[in-house]
Amino acid sequence: MATSVKLDDNLKSRVQYLAKVRHRSAHWIMREAIRDYVERIRHQPLPRRFKAIWRS
Repeated sequence: MATSVKLDDNLKSRVQYLAKVRHRSAHWIMREAIRDYVERIRHQPLPRRFKAIWRS
């Protein structure tokens, strides 16, 4: 599934810098950041209305 994310210029530059120094693509850096965020908040309590969505 293709998804686009709009980044401000500063954040975009920071992602590009990290990609360069880590020898990874900017896509990889963003995907890993999103994955890490989702895993981190997964263990936090969710409002009831979101619980059914998260389980699906």
